[in-house]
Order: sequence, then structure tokens, then C-alpha cells
Amino acid sequence: MACADDPKPGLDERTVVDRAAALCETAENAFRELPPNSPALLYVVGTEVPVPGGESGSEESISVTAAGHVQSTLNEFKRAFGGRRLDNAWERVLGLVVQPGVEFGESNIFDYDRGKAKALSVALPASPQLVCEAHSTDYQRRSSLKQMVEDHFAILKVGPELTFAFREAVFALSAIEHEMLQGKAARLSNVREALKTAMLRNPSYWRDYYRGDENQLRTSRFYSYSDRCRYYWHVPEVKAQIEVLIENLNAFSPALALVSQYLPLQFEAIRAGTLQASPSDDSASHSDRTAQIRESMRPNTVTSTIPPIFGRAVVQLRDALLRLQCDDRACPRDRYLQMQCVQRARRARWHAAQDSRPCRRRNLAAGSRTRVPSG
Repeated sequence: MACADDPKPGLDERTVVDRAAALCETAENAFRELPPNSPALLYVVGTEVPVPGGESGSEESISVTAAGHVQSTLNEFKRAFGGRRLDNAWERVLGLVVQPGVEFGESNIFDYDRGKAKALSVALPASPQLVCEAHSTDYQRRSSLKQMVEDHFAILKVGPELTFAFREAVFALSAIEHEMLQGKAARLSNVREALKTAMLRNPSYWRDYYRGDENQLRTSRFYSYSDRCRYYWHVPEVKAQIEVLIENLNAFSPALALVSQYLPLQFEAIRAGTLQASPSDDSASHSDRTAQIRESMRPNTVTSTIPPIFGRAVVQLRDALLRLQCDDRACPRDRYLQMQCVQRARRARWHAAQDSRPCRRRNLAAGSRTRVPSG
């Protein structure tokens, strides 16, 4: 990714590699200041990191990294690390970023094609032992993700799909609220209008990603796979409307028929007895009811002020967030890396639970064990 004063259209590979080595050197120097016995830094390297947020153009296909490019890229990184006397750090490089042909854009998804990626999947050298990291695996089918892991793309990075699901849940609950509480609640939320106003007032986060006439732009602002509206959930006016929505849903039990209409998966969970639609009003005070809500959501590690049905809707993204299938066909190193991803994803969800904002992308610092969903 180019810096502000870098020439366009981009940087040559040697410059990218040299900068990565400089960052590694800085990380190694900072590591020496940590307490003794701190876990060693592990690295993922590569020159094919895509633009954050998905493709902004109208590409019809995504090129797979050429198999021959793998060894030449690793040779360049080894040279750069050696030039800075980072041979020990080079032994802790565990992954290489590649493009296996998966991506998403404003309105399209490029699915994994195992045949096209076959040469790449076997291109990693026997030494050093590495796995591949694939970016932008959002919205891939479960079967495709399983194949990617089997093909040694062991680190699968996702981002906007999580907040895309968050938006779906918010809109669904808003629809339930408006259908159910017309004339009952003193004040109904207006999340959509607040979000629209915030995006129009400050278009900097979506303007370069969306194309078309005003009707197309209106649709993209809310429903694009790129999910640029994720940058506006923290706007005070939008947060205030979400709080009204939460208050109303805490105060009134949703009608199951409406849950079935707008959140069918949650409806099935309610019917199966694995999800409580709303706390009982029979003998519980408001504070008791809030405690029940928080307790029912505790296993899901989502924000404690969100009604359980809302938390469950967001937690449905757990599988999409991890995108990892640890089966017997994955090599031991692949399975180890997958479990590292799982642990970091769980930790990220825990931190998200402490925040009043919806889950947002979390960029892990250089040198983390693995990189996980960061939208």
C-alpha cells in the first residue's frame, strides 16, 4: 500500500520489501524492551496486499499469484532481512501473502476456483516452512473456505463481512421495532435516516468506492459488499438512534411472527429453546430484566447493552468471521496457525464486547502471531 507521497500507480517490489524489512527491524528493536520470556514475534510477509475495503472498480476477474512469483518474492525478503542482520527474525516468518483469486467489490464476489489456484497452492518451498495468507475472503462460500484451508491458505483474512452482518441485524431490528411499536413507544428510532444523513454529510469514506446514478449510489451506501457505511456507526447522531432502538426493544417483547419475518434464523433458535426472545415481565423488575438480558448474552461475548436477539444475530457471523476448518487433511503447521487465528478472533470479540461501538476492523500491529478479521 503506497504512502501519500509515493509515485503512482504503485511501488516496485524491491521498495516494498525493503520497507517491510525496516518495519521488522523496528519491531525487533521494540521487542527487546519487553519483559523476559515474552512470546517471540512471528511475521507474515508479502507484496500482494490488496487495497483495504475491497476493489473499487468493475473488474471482471482477479488474477491468481503466479507460482513462480512465490520463490522470487521470498528471495527478495530474505535478501532484505539479511541486509539488516535480521536472520533470526527471518526464521520466524510463518506466512506469505498471496492472491488465490478471491476478492469482493461493490456488488460482486470473486469465488475461489481451486483449479486456477492449484499451481499456487503447491508453490511454497519445503524450507522455510510457510503457509499462505489470503486477504479479502469475505463472503466466500463455506465449501470454498474449506478448500482454501486444505490448499494451505491457512490464514484467511476477512473484514467488511462482519459489519455487513451488523448492518443487516440493525436494519432487521429497526423494521421489527417500527412494525410492532407504532403508537406504543413514545419515540421510535430512525437509524436509517441518521445513517443516510451522516454519509451524505461526510462522503469521504464511500465516494471513491461507489459508481452510478443517484439511485445506484443510494443502494450502495447501505447494501454494498464493500460496506462503507461501517465507518459511520460511531457518529453521535447514529449512535443515539441505535440507543433508542435498543431501549425500545428492551422495553417490549418482539412478536415472534415479526422475528420470523425479519430474523428467521433467530426465530428458529427461539422455537428450539436456545434463544430467549425477550425477558419475562411476570415477576422481574426492569433491573432484573436487564440482568437477564446480560446473562443470556454472556456466552456470546457481544455488547452487554444489546438485546439478546440482536446479539445472537451478530454472533451468527462467528463462522464467517473465523473461516477456518481444522480437519485431518490440513498439515500440523496449518492447524496450529488456524488455532492461533481462532484465539485472536475470540480475543478481538472480547474487546469488542467492552466497547459501546459495533465491531470495527482491528488492524493488528506488525509482528503479531497471525492476522485475523480486521474490517
